[in-house]
Amino acid sequence: MAKKEIDISKNVVVLLGEDLLTEREAERWITQLLPSGKTNTNFVTFDAAEDDGNSIANEAATISMFCPKKVLVVRGIERGTGALFRELIATTKAGNPSVNLILLGTGYPSKGSDK
Repeated sequence: MAKKEIDISKNVVVLLGEDLLTEREAERWITQLLPSGKTNTNFVTFDAAEDDGNSIANEAATISMFCPKKVLVVRGIERGTGALFRELIATTKAGNPSVNLILLGTGYPSKGSDK
C-alpha cells in the first residue's frame, strides 16, 4: 500500500497509535516540513506530561527571526491534561502560519486526565 501524500499546509497534525509507527510517520512530516533539516531554531520537542501548555503555546506563538518554518512536536498526548489542550486550542485558533504542531500519542487523553 502506497503511503499517503503529506499536505504541508496543515498546521496541526495528530498522529495516534503505536509509538514506533507514530514516530516514523512524524519523521516523514518533519522531513517534508523542514527539507533543510532540524536545527535548534526550527525544531522543538515537548512532552505532554512534563511540559506545561503555556510553554508550548508561547513557543507556538513565537515567530522565528532565523527560519521561515518551525515544527513543534508534542509527545505523549495521552498523558496530557485539559489545561494543556485548552492552551493549544487557543494558540492554534489564533494561528501562526510559520509553525506546524505535530501531536503524538498512543491515544487521546482519558476523561479523567483533566487535573
